[in-house]
Amino acid sequence: MSNTLDGHVPDLEGVPRDAGGIICQLESTGRLDGGDSAHRAGVAAFCNSAADTALLPRFESGGLMVRHPIQPPWNDWRNCSRDQLKGYTAGCWRAGRIDINERLLHATAARSFTCQNTQEDEPGKPSKIKNPPVGDVLLPDDVMCLRITAGENLAFMDLAGQLSLHIAIETASRDAKTDKNNLMLESIICGRLNLFAKVHSNYEDFLHYYWADQRGQARIAEELIWVVKQELKRYPTLEVPLLPANLLNVLRDINLGAELKNLDPEHHTQLVARFLEAGLRDAANTFVFSMKLGVDGAVNEFKKLRAGVDQIAKALANIDQTPNAIRAGLVAGGFPASFIAPAMQGAFPGIPHVDTFVAPHADVVAIPHTDVAPVHQDVGAVHADVRTLHTDQTGPHADRSGPFGTHLDVGGPHADVGGIHTDMLTTPHVDVKVSPHVDAGPTAHVDTPSVGHVDTP
Repeated sequence: MSNTLDGHVPDLEGVPRDAGGIICQLESTGRLDGGDSAHRAGVAAFCNSAADTALLPRFESGGLMVRHPIQPPWNDWRNCSRDQLKGYTAGCWRAGRIDINERLLHATAARSFTCQNTQEDEPGKPSKIKNPPVGDVLLPDDVMCLRITAGENLAFMDLAGQLSLHIAIETASRDAKTDKNNLMLESIICGRLNLFAKVHSNYEDFLHYYWADQRGQARIAEELIWVVKQELKRYPTLEVPLLPANLLNVLRDINLGAELKNLDPEHHTQLVARFLEAGLRDAANTFVFSMKLGVDGAVNEFKKLRAGVDQIAKALANIDQTPNAIRAGLVAGGFPASFIAPAMQGAFPGIPHVDTFVAPHADVVAIPHTDVAPVHQDVGAVHADVRTLHTDQTGPHADRSGPFGTHLDVGGPHADVGGIHTDMLTTPHVDVKVSPHVDAGPTAHVDTPSVGHVDTP
């Protein structure tokens, strides 16, 4: 709602203005720069400044806006960017100047929702036209916000726009030195301020840094902070759901603007695969840890989602579940052995691997077993290797060497968690020694070392 600040009179004392009353940036030389004046006038009007509301029409004519009405090069419409558009239209929305925003919306739509800045202007340098001459691209959330500010109140129901805004809020840097002014204004206009304030709970810090520390306009920071707190009163006290972590990581890695321009079908296929993999990883994390279902339970939940055995194995591997646990879960889930073997190989390519000899090693065992170590030799049956540079010659057992590795196990049923040592005990036991000792026994046993070692039963 644009009228939530009715009656508020902002205190903008000390904010530098030119002879026409337009907010400018005071440079160290004493010069007043108007390169951001349209944005500043919009922000001030958004805070309910009557003086700046009266100045808004000076920045627009016939659907084109300028950064400053008279100061070159900022009076050239061809360098008015998306940042200027968003701040300015937010102010026009608050001021009730829907007519201005309607003209800007129609003109922007006629350019396929790109901005005016086809020209690159740098003070003191000749202007040059971009190649290609295309201005900033408006993303779905930008378009939704522009439509709302132009009086299309139901545009807030645009699902693509709301998803785009949700993603923009959650992927924006939490660093207080990163400018998020326009994203915050957009969140207010589009009804997502509660999400913004939850994700960027340090919004007061970034407003102080941007306006006070960098630009010497502390009063604007204080007024915006007051506005946010006032606007937050409109929201019920409800938990706001956030996007899963792995999906967010993918979203942070991509440039949404560039993706919209990329028409390559193969690229789109790869992008969809990245999103699917992230979603499955998030699901695996939820099943195993949040819901505490374990690997077997996670496999059953994935089956309900009709996930394939290869997708399940890879998702569980991506959250650091062990090969043996995953294999056992897939077996318990009823998947055929002929499906499980290639799925495990795909989930653990090369090293670790399942009966796949990518790294140099020799395997002389006919009974099925799992290898998770490179450069080793297996001559024992039904065992699991999880460390490098070792030889196994014992019967059924699992090796996980101690933190310093390189030991010899020939003992009976026992578990080892110590460092460099030799086991000579014949009874079931647990080793926690780091000093040399010997354990001897011919029967099955369990070793739990953490690094490279040699087993020669």
